[in-house]
Amino acid sequence: MAMQAQETCVMYIQWTHKSLLATTGALPAEQFLAQPSPTSPPIGWHLFHVARWADRMQASFGPHVSAALAAACYPGEVWVQDGLARIWGLEAKRLGFLETGAGMRIEDVAAVVAVGQQHLFDYAGQVFALADQTCAGLTPAEFAQTRRSILPRFQPTPTGELLYQGEEEGDVAGDVIFHISHAGRHLGMIEALRGAMFALSGTASV
Repeated sequence: MAMQAQETCVMYIQWTHKSLLATTGALPAEQFLAQPSPTSPPIGWHLFHVARWADRMQASFGPHVSAALAAACYPGEVWVQDGLARIWGLEAKRLGFLETGAGMRIEDVAAVVAVGQQHLFDYAGQVFALADQTCAGLTPAEFAQTRRSILPRFQPTPTGELLYQGEEEGDVAGDVIFHISHAGRHLGMIEALRGAMFALSGTASV
């Protein structure tokens, strides 16, 4: 039963990543970058945000998996190892918590999508493939392993802001399931924006 649940998670991660690339890659640049309102980010930002969490997830497996799988893993986050924020001229402090876009101010979103559709799409494709590979290569014991999660722990302040307090304790399975849920939410947002803004088919599955 545990193996079946793991295989189902891997299937949904792969499907969601494939759908994210399919629904964003075919868009012309002006649609990929178009901001639906002054308080809402464009489709390109949603892809960046999910990609950053996929990158964090794939990088988190390295210290906790078999030597064979670890050898195939990227040595950390692609974002960090390749210095993409620096190369793309982005200020790390304006990219939200852990430079993932979480908690990012809407007025800073334009700088992210200004990087360009191809750069963001290529980065997403790379980290999605790495996440797919590492998730599929986990043993059942590794999938159930307890460790420090990729999920952040926040403390609310009286002003409503959230202070980063490090990562939660959790397990690999919890992180994988979180990623499926989180990526699926943003895929749904992308689907809705495609339909509402551009009269395109709003769903990736029908």
